Amino acid sequence: MNKTKVQFNYSWLDRTDSLGFKISKWASKSSDSEIFCKVCVNTIKIDKKGFQAIVQHVSTKIHKSNCSLKLGSNQLHLSSLPVSEFESNVSTKTLILDTFCAKDLSTKAELIWSMKTVLCNYSAASCNDLFDVFKAMFGDGVPSCFSLGRTKLSYIITEALGPYLRNILLEECNKVYYTLIYDETTNVEGKKELQIALRYWSDQENEIVTCHLETFFIQSATGEKLEEYIMQSLHNSNMSHLKMLMLGSDGPKCQ
Repeated sequence: MNKTKVQFNYSWLDRTDSLGFKISKWASKSSDSEIFCKVCVNTIKIDKKGFQAIVQHVSTKIHKSNCSLKLGSNQLHLSSLPVSEFESNVSTKTLILDTFCAKDLSTKAELIWSMKTVLCNYSAASCNDLFDVFKAMFGDGVPSCFSLGRTKLSYIITEALGPYLRNILLEECNKVYYTLIYDETTNVEGKKELQIALRYWSDQENEIVTCHLETFFIQSATGEKLEEYIMQSLHNSNMSHLKMLMLGSDGPKCQ
């Protein structure tokens, strides 16, 4: 007696393979008894083993290599996007091709969430297991290489966003006259700090803005020490003292 042949099942395409890819990303129906592998450019017979044939194909060395090369996070992908109303002709519906990279999408998402964390004063620990939370909320809409935890968040803020935003700030400040404001205070740990800020007219914001320039941890607040730290802050930011209009403070205790 002949065994019943297995036929293609569309639900297989919705499954995730052992490499972490959704099967529909690399496979499509070729016939009732075969599927077509897009990354290996060949067909897989499923009439005898069914879904197990797909599992076995995924485990092959050549398929793993092709998936890494063609579906990896560094690979550019094409997507069709409708032309904006401004660019399109009313009588035609035109599509344009655009490229995107999964790694770029995940990096963008990580940067946006890092800025959101700072803006809303979230704790660094709130980012732990964030991928699982977003995966439950948005499903396959989350880039597969998105990864953000407490340690990575701290690194992004201090080593990427901080220097980048500081450079943007100083680029504007170096073009204008400014007032330098300093304040000697004691923090919650009982350590003395010297906070230095800038106040200037911003053409971009069309108003006077005040922004933090630098913080120093100090032992004493003598006049000589204050001068030393103030000049050091100007040197670190590459700002000219010739554009300083005045110094301002709330009356620090100087010896």
